[in-house]
Amino acid sequence: MIKFMKIGFGTPINEKILLYWENSKHIEDGTLIWCDDGDGFTHMLFDGECLNDEPTHWMYLPEVIK
Repeated sequence: MIKFMKIGFGTPINEKILLYWENSKHIEDGTLIWCDDGDGFTHMLFDGECLNDEPTHWMYLPEVIK
């Protein structure tokens, strides 16, 4: 079962996690980055790209089964 949490207090910053966009239902791995300019956070996807909208939810990456 996938359990995403709303981005807010306690969300990992500068750590690879799964990001979720509620409006588009898009899921992708990436990193949240805190902006020093007072705008809160931004994101960077695994391939270095950013989407126009910020993600709304997150979860830790699941363990890889070998």
